[in-house]
Amino acid sequence: PARADPAAPLVALEIVVLDTETTGLNVRADRIVQIGAVRMRGAEVIAADRFETMVKPDIPIPEAARRIHGLSDADVAGAPTVSHALHELAAFIGGAVVAGHSVHFDLAMLRHEAARHGVDWAEPRALDAALLAAALEPGQLDNSIESLALGFGVEITGRHTAAGDALVTAQILAAMI
Repeated sequence: PARADPAAPLVALEIVVLDTETTGLNVRADRIVQIGAVRMRGAEVIAADRFETMVKPDIPIPEAARRIHGLSDADVAGAPTVSHALHELAAFIGGAVVAGHSVHFDLAMLRHEAARHGVDWAEPRALDAALLAAALEPGQLDNSIESLALGFGVEITGRHTAAGDALVTAQILAAMI
């Protein structure tokens, strides 16, 4: 799909809501272990139109990360390489706007993984659900996924899985739109 008009209202956008699970929070040193994404058209979440993959990180998953997302080295041992996953993800995104909760972390991870593996990565236009929530409700002190889900009446399932967090964020974004 073609890139959306920069002046298009949110309700008119094709959006891919993205989340990653990683070996840690250092975008230069850590690796992606899981990618999840779901498509939206305006405020409609198209839950069946999704992208989901484990990724073999080529470094051990630290215990601290495993405690958060539950993924072990054994879980990703037979997973696709990050190069393969990035190509598939780019095809899924197409010209859509990428959104997520603190999505700039996920995009930085993808950008660094692409550079590390010599994969061409076209940085998509992005929409951060946490920043949008802060703009809509400036007095709100907590813009975590849990707090936003509670505030918008969204049920959380699959927390700290890439696909689960992407779907919850899409539902939060739909409620905001």
